Amino acid sequence: MWAQIIANSRDLQKGFFVELLPKLFGEQNVQTLQADILASVNAINSRFADRDDRRELNKAILSALLQSPSEKMKFSLAKWLSRNGGGGVVKSVGSMNPSMEDLKALKEVFPSSKTVKELIKKAE
Repeated sequence: MWAQIIANSRDLQKGFFVELLPKLFGEQNVQTLQADILASVNAINSRFADRDDRRELNKAILSALLQSPSEKMKFSLAKWLSRNGGGGVVKSVGSMNPSMEDLKALKEVFPSSKTVKELIKKAE
């Protein structure tokens, strides 16, 4: 199913991905679909070429990370966010009520993030 979506991604609005990512990564029983999504990040990224669009995608990735019940997926999403230059979006995580698991995944991938360090310190 995901392969068909990606094959037709040029016909889809960017909002489709922005809305879908947090919802799908918030589910527990769709690991295969989540893996397929992560395998197609280049195709997804290509739909978000300009700076404002990429920022919207990065916000959706961060939201997906916060929704995900899986530590492995949180880490994978944090890596995607990093590859997309999403450090600026990470600065807003404090207003999104992150869990300690969320912060640990972000700290692993964004070790110099002052925001993440401060939030971890407050939570401890």
